[in-house]
Amino acid sequence: MADILQLQDVPDDFSASYLVYLPTLRQKQRATAFVKDSYVKSVSIFRAGNERIAIKSNVYRSQRKSEDPHTINLDVNETTRKLEDAHCSCKAGISGKCAHVLTVVMMIEQWKILGYKAVPSQPSSTSLPQQWDKPRGPKIKAEPVSQMIISRPMNLTRKRKPVIATFIDNR
Repeated sequence: MADILQLQDVPDDFSASYLVYLPTLRQKQRATAFVKDSYVKSVSIFRAGNERIAIKSNVYRSQRKSEDPHTINLDVNETTRKLEDAHCSCKAGISGKCAHVLTVVMMIEQWKILGYKAVPSQPSSTSLPQQWDKPRGPKIKAEPVSQMIISRPMNLTRKRKPVIATFIDNR
């Protein structure tokens, strides 16, 4: 079984230099925005071998915010100071070269710079910027007014008929 590690077990020089590719400017901009707006949902750090650390994380989607967050898996080699494997559940992340992977790396780097010894818990909503565009639960789908049924959703076997919109087109 993998040992659970703390943030202090991650190398102190952990940064984007551990990536095996050079991120594009667009990826850097998106990752910086994700870090600033707290899109990182959770981070777990495990011992994967003698010289390897496994990092699992969830990052909210930038589009379709009500869907499940992307899952990111990173394998860090402590001796070579490189990411041996990076994977994200998004389309671009199959190769490990997406903004979500860079987001997790930048978030851990920021925590290391701030001197955190463990992964911090989710911040409260009052300590974050506005949250209006953040992920929420399922949305109500649009429906034509002529098909709406206005009633209390109590029981389906009722004596009275519910109020139903009727539309008569006399054209």
